Amino acid sequence: MSKNEQIANLANEDTPQLYVACGRGPRSTLRVLRHGLEVSEMAVSELPGNPNTVWTVRRHVEDEFDAYIIVSFVNATLVLSIGETVEEVTDSGFLGTTPTLSCSLLGEDALVQVDPDGIRHIRADKRVNEWKTPGKKTIMRCAVNQRQVVIALTGGELVYFEMDPVSQLNEYTERKEISADVVCMSLANVPQEELPLLSRRAGGQHCPHHFPGPLGLSAAAEYAGSARAARVTVHRGDGRRGKAGLAGILALEKLGAVFNQVAFPLQYTPRKFVIHPETNNLVLIETDHNAYTEATKAQRKQQMAEEMVEAAGEDERELAAEMAAAFLNEKLPEAIFGAAGQPHPGHHAGPSQTTLDLEQNEAAFSVAICRFSKGETTGM
Repeated sequence: MSKNEQIANLANEDTPQLYVACGRGPRSTLRVLRHGLEVSEMAVSELPGNPNTVWTVRRHVEDEFDAYIIVSFVNATLVLSIGETVEEVTDSGFLGTTPTLSCSLLGEDALVQVDPDGIRHIRADKRVNEWKTPGKKTIMRCAVNQRQVVIALTGGELVYFEMDPVSQLNEYTERKEISADVVCMSLANVPQEELPLLSRRAGGQHCPHHFPGPLGLSAAAEYAGSARAARVTVHRGDGRRGKAGLAGILALEKLGAVFNQVAFPLQYTPRKFVIHPETNNLVLIETDHNAYTEATKAQRKQQMAEEMVEAAGEDERELAAEMAAAFLNEKLPEAIFGAAGQPHPGHHAGPSQTTLDLEQNEAAFSVAICRFSKGETTGM
């Protein structure tokens, strides 16, 4: 690897970053490359605590974009409305005083929320039908699709619900008890006309169980992993789509790119950089031949302004003073217009981004980390 590129994990992330110094003169940059897609922040909402799970739901089956972000905490549920901003709402029909085990769109325009104590069927007109768990039992696991809900109660009892043609969520008369607690469940999305043709099965911690009925269900014995990602589609004027995070919405940029990069502009040509092993600071030297330092540029600019006023005639002195003042206040970006050059060779300038500014005609060309044998001090 060359002196102008290094691999290090200065950001303490899961994977190291690639640091590259490239370019010449005022168009130079220090670039940090990370493996993965580039994301940009679209909306952010402060959360009251550390969430456990996040979902996104639409209001209607034909809606193109999601309407709510549902965030579940240890003992509460937060509902955020997706619009121009992400804001908390209290009139969604979701119960906010309990954690949420699952939620989704049910049927064409209804919502369902499963919590440890029951099921809430939220109609489009905000009417709510509730089903409560019997006795002291609680819901341990659940599975939901567009027309079915299956829950596993403590003790290994399975309860099945199905939406009828009038959009009423009804409990199936038969319940199934198994000899072990259900540790995970899944329920595939199926068309309504195929519901009577489905078979169902459930598995506990020991072995799978099969029993007849209108349910396409599988409950497995083991569950691998603890992270969950939810997809949210939000409308933007530029047509981009985003994904919901625990604290906001992020847009994925440049799909298909292997790396995403962040560029930091430099003033002079980067010659070499090192990484301090104790502080993780990146120390970079920049040097350009035939270039001015910032102090010399300011002096030269002031001199040119004074020459403009002196060269003007008596009747043009006032106008020349205004032009000189505008000239001093104007700062053209050197990355676009180029840097002011030195008319005579043999002059150097640098660096601009480190804590040490060298004088005109002084330059650094190499840097290294040195550890002295006596003591633990690391120097450069």
